[in-house]
Amino acid sequence: MGNKEPELSIVIPCKNEEKYIGKLLSSLEKQSCSIKNVKMFIADANSKDNTLIEIRKNKKLDIQIVKGGMPSVGRNNGARLCKSKYILFIDADIELEDKNILKNSIELMKKNELCCVTANIKCKNGNFLDYILFFSNNIIKRCSKYILPYANGAYMMFESRKFWELKGFDEKINYAEDYFLTKKLKSKEFGIVHGFVYTTNRRFKKMGYGKT
Repeated sequence: MGNKEPELSIVIPCKNEEKYIGKLLSSLEKQSCSIKNVKMFIADANSKDNTLIEIRKNKKLDIQIVKGGMPSVGRNNGARLCKSKYILFIDADIELEDKNILKNSIELMKKNELCCVTANIKCKNGNFLDYILFFSNNIIKRCSKYILPYANGAYMMFESRKFWELKGFDEKINYAEDYFLTKKLKSKEFGIVHGFVYTTNRRFKKMGYGKT
């Protein structure tokens, strides 16, 4: 490869994710693109459980653990170390059941000269209300493409140059930092890749549906 710019890096913010991080890493291993050469930065926010043990069990991926904090802080800390053309920000409780989603995301970015690509989200093993809420979120996301772009931080691929042009995630914001970042994009710069990524309903269970 020489001095050729890497195509993709991945940033994962996490805290106390021992139940989920291993599943995410396993799903990344199964991607159809060449994932072994992709640098991954896991921004750990001082986990108190066995998160770091679960991460270190993975010997197949190129993983570097960096200092985390609130999600926006962890994402920016990881992004500062990325030297790739594209950065994928992904949550620790996501699973990529579509083996082609990374390859398809990069191809969509290149084909349409996009600055940001997101994906629709489904809840794995959720109830009917979970299904309705995630379905509604996906509809809002698709409509936002033509008005005010909105990408979930759960799965968000950014062109590095554009990410830093927008000054990254606002670290003063504790919630919805993904919304405040992507709303700065123009509609023509934003896309939604075909397919889904899977998450859990743990936030609903922890905070309640109304508050979430």
